[in-house]
Amino acid sequence: MPETKFGIPSVIEARLLANIIGWQKAKEMFYFAKFYSAEEVEPWGLVDKSCRDVQELEEMVHEAVTTISSFGPKTMREQKTLCRIWEENDLVSGIEAGIHSYASMFQDGGSEPKHYMKTFTERKR
Repeated sequence: MPETKFGIPSVIEARLLANIIGWQKAKEMFYFAKFYSAEEVEPWGLVDKSCRDVQELEEMVHEAVTTISSFGPKTMREQKTLCRIWEENDLVSGIEAGIHSYASMFQDGGSEPKHYMKTFTERKR
């Protein structure tokens, strides 16, 4: 968060950062305007993974895209919306939003859940 170094306070992204890494580390970043490497911030939860080289990065991205794209598109949209709501609202609002989101998946008779649960429900025991 180099803004302090340039005579301006950190604002919106700084507030969001505290939710990810905690207030103590966030304040350290705000007050000292220090830059950190990916390796330094990985244990804080700011970076999920760091890569040795471009090839490792491409492999990681491919794996992530393959996994996420195998899930239902409506489900992923709902989950993304819920994550935003959970980050920005209180617990009760988050729970209520989750209930409404879950119910919305069955408004059309549950076509997406039926499709994606089929593998699980028809597995051999």
